[in-house]
Amino acid sequence: MQERWNTFLEELFEDTLQAWYKTREHEYLEEKEKQLNERLDALCSKEQRVLIDDFLFETELDKERGIAFIYRKGMQDGLSILKTMGVF
Repeated sequence: MQERWNTFLEELFEDTLQAWYKTREHEYLEEKEKQLNERLDALCSKEQRVLIDDFLFETELDKERGIAFIYRKGMQDGLSILKTMGVF
């Protein structure tokens, strides 16, 4: 049962991410990231850039994991509230 629940939540989360990728805000942030990458390329040596990219990659992964955790926890809390209210 837990595995099906996790799969269900992962699918919902993936759908939410895909919806986020279609927003204007995400498009704006993507453009800003592109501009910042261009600036970093101009200002940093290749060695510095590798270090910065590694840091940004790990930071992004950590952020994604945190967002996924919060999403799942919110779903669980919502279901707990509904159960407490006697909805099911």
